[in-house]
Amino acid sequence: MHSIYYSRITFSAIEHEFQPVNSVQLILVTIAKSRTMCSVACNEQPFCRTLDYDSASGRCRLFEADETTGSIISSTSPTSIVGTVSISSLEFVHIHNESCKACQQDRYEYCPINGNTCQCWPHTFWNGSVCLLQLFENGTCSQLDACRDDFNLTCATEMGQFTICTSDLTTLDSTVITSMTSTTPIWMSTAIATTTDQVTTTEIPTSTQRITTVSVQQNITTVAGSWNGSCAALSGGMTTLHTQGGITVSPDGTLYVADGNPIYAVLAFKPNNFTAKQIMSFSDWPAFMFFDSRTSSLYVTVFYLYYARVWPSNQTIPSGTTGSCAATQLLWPTGIVVDSLGNIYITSSGCHVVIKWNSNATIATVAAGSLSVSGTDNYHFNQPYGLFLDANDSLLYVADFNNHRIQKFILGNSAGVTVAGGNGQGSASNQLNRPTTIYVSQQDDSYYICDYHNNRIQRWAINATYGVTIAGSSAGVAGSALNLLNAPYDIWVHPNKTFMLVSDSNNCRIQKYILY
Repeated sequence: MHSIYYSRITFSAIEHEFQPVNSVQLILVTIAKSRTMCSVACNEQPFCRTLDYDSASGRCRLFEADETTGSIISSTSPTSIVGTVSISSLEFVHIHNESCKACQQDRYEYCPINGNTCQCWPHTFWNGSVCLLQLFENGTCSQLDACRDDFNLTCATEMGQFTICTSDLTTLDSTVITSMTSTTPIWMSTAIATTTDQVTTTEIPTSTQRITTVSVQQNITTVAGSWNGSCAALSGGMTTLHTQGGITVSPDGTLYVADGNPIYAVLAFKPNNFTAKQIMSFSDWPAFMFFDSRTSSLYVTVFYLYYARVWPSNQTIPSGTTGSCAATQLLWPTGIVVDSLGNIYITSSGCHVVIKWNSNATIATVAAGSLSVSGTDNYHFNQPYGLFLDANDSLLYVADFNNHRIQKFILGNSAGVTVAGGNGQGSASNQLNRPTTIYVSQQDDSYYICDYHNNRIQRWAINATYGVTIAGSSAGVAGSALNLLNAPYDIWVHPNKTFMLVSDSNNCRIQKYILY
């Protein structure tokens, strides 16, 4: 255990419970076997500042709140107790504004997707020594960012002095909001992994309280969709996923999900919002996506419609689609990437090739594979899927689905090299079973592979002869428990390799795994 992942929790006297000022502050209600395990659950959640636990019923509640945004009150249960996470400058002095390496396993600050230094989590603000919770409407504030920005609140001024949090800057007589739409931060868990937890506790009795220090080894959370793997609620609106496909994240932290039947749409989950906005719709299944940060464009392949579509321009590639094996057409398109010059690479999986279009999508050539010809040698694919292009636009990696391997190509060369798998179909550590996605990390010299039919994610060190399972079952077992996967289709890895998102397709959810 790394000591920086610990948190200190101070408990109240018994017969108390916590009352937040707004229902949105309730993160999770679950059943815990003990106060210690309820503390583990809180420790896992960077947003958790307070918990209350009733030993008689086992009810464990986690709150994104403390006594600045809630109250410890008397409880009708004689076995209820409140725990508060310690917040002091000691937790922040060595990490705030430091390199992201300083907060890789830290619960108090994180590295934003589009940043490179440790910062306060959403719904908190930096007051010069600690990250404090942002306040709700009519809360007394002392700086501009001290109010809940997700509710469009700001700290109003009067005669040059900060006063209260309000959404109406024309008056300070705003009415307190009594009903708000509940939102759940997208990187916040809706369930707790306990199968591999290792708990360390130190209890120091005092006259009125005791302190418990808790650490956990693994953090797996559901950030979109159904935490229990249920896909039954097909009409669940913009909080439900439907056997989704690809995922990607834009520099501003928006999570994009290619949703399946019956929605057939791209859903956008803004940071700090568990409810999506539909930005694109189709008449059939969208497969993979790529976000081009140069142009802020989202590219989406649509498997049975034989094209890729670009958002927000609504351009289609190719412009006329027949679904044939010609260099200017696509058949069952899957993986897609865009290089630094705007050239577009798309896998035409039904034709066993990767097609390259120029930036205007007017000229197409075969970048890898042989048109309409499948094979097992280094010149051919058998239904290729996901793509990864290195930062220098010189190496193309391809998930060779039905050959159960990952191929690497030096662009311009027709022969590839097998860098993972290639030992037949299977679940041994040196085998893959229909891989769909490949991500290459130069930071830790590893390949991250979505091993679709093995229901697992493999990390395969560059030049190694075998991989290590970092998510799902190493034996290939499917399941809906929090630590299992069922047909994972795509992965997205944080640029700093601190965490990974997995599109757990048959469980209709997006899972987050802490990597380091």
